[in-house]
Amino acid sequence: MLKKSPLISLADIKALSEYVINRERTERGFKQSIISMYEYNAKWSNLFFRSAIHVVSFFLRPSSKRKKYMFWGTKFEELILSLPAEEVCIVGGPKQLIFCLKNRRAFLPEMSFWHFLVDELKGGSHPANMQRLSSSISALSQRLRRIADENALLIIDNDSLPAQRAVIQAFRMSGVGKSICIQDGVFQKKSPSHIYHGWFADRFFVIDNNQKVLLVEKGMSAEKIKVMGFHSTPYQPKRVLSPPKHRRICLIGQPWWKYGEERGERYLSILQEITNILQKSGYAVSFKPHPWERGSNYLKNIPDVIDISMAQALEQYDVFISLTSTALLEAVASGRVAVQVVDSAFDADRFCDFSEVASISSGSYELSDELINCVKREPLPKRKEVKPLVKRFQEALSGKN
Repeated sequence: MLKKSPLISLADIKALSEYVINRERTERGFKQSIISMYEYNAKWSNLFFRSAIHVVSFFLRPSSKRKKYMFWGTKFEELILSLPAEEVCIVGGPKQLIFCLKNRRAFLPEMSFWHFLVDELKGGSHPANMQRLSSSISALSQRLRRIADENALLIIDNDSLPAQRAVIQAFRMSGVGKSICIQDGVFQKKSPSHIYHGWFADRFFVIDNNQKVLLVEKGMSAEKIKVMGFHSTPYQPKRVLSPPKHRRICLIGQPWWKYGEERGERYLSILQEITNILQKSGYAVSFKPHPWERGSNYLKNIPDVIDISMAQALEQYDVFISLTSTALLEAVASGRVAVQVVDSAFDADRFCDFSEVASISSGSYELSDELINCVKREPLPKRKEVKPLVKRFQEALSGKN
């Protein structure tokens, strides 16, 4: 018989929204952006949809075999599909259910806490809502305990936002295994430490040793950090790079509006300036929005918005331009040309200092010439072959890196 999980403490409840509150102090509008996203998710968590999802997912319910790898969401699709199918379980909602139906992976539905997290962010820690949120997390904890191996791992894409922290709390309350956060974006030296991910999870798998050194300098324990590399294997395009004068250009979007209006406005201003320079020089320019940008009103004013995967973009385009997106590093690894536009509004390090990405300043008097020269440059020779993702993951688990 399973031991009943205790209710979560007041301190643990407050820890769920701590990151959002801290960022809101310096980036007005950040909290509202998270609330809006969670309100959208909450629409799918009403009784009708939850019941329907439970019915559809009946045949994907975790079997009696205890699961070793629990994933919150499907961000790390390649890793999920590389691990033994019988050892994997995905926790999530409708999108994750579709993935599991397609790929025959075990699925554990969890949508009960979205409304409670919204109320927590909107109104603070009211006793009634805290009780409901605590009960929801406790219930998830018991369900995880039924299916998880005693040394199971919970794998998440960030450990900062309330939903991810709620799942981590539930996993800890279950008394099994450890939580692992896998880095999915490059951290900047100029950024304050409180906006970094990795503080809340038990372990943090990072992109490279430079990022590990940065995190240790910011105060994170070196023992919890392991170098795994990118969370996906670099895509190798079949199409060869186009001649310099005929290169197709893809601007990589980022959800800067979620980090304050001032940054959002500056972001759109830079996009417009870069687009104008390239179009005047005869280049075709497309814009690939970040998933968090989908549905944004300003996309209506951006020409040729494309909704394709990064692999498809790497196949179709020659040059990739962004502000601080990790996708630039992916482009370089795939043999494409990558250009970073550096602007003081985004506290960005220059990617050229630690990678083959070209970095140019937005305020440069010679921005137009510098940009066109970067577009025409030849990519540097590809690096040596990267180890398979699952091997890098297992090595990080074993502590070799």
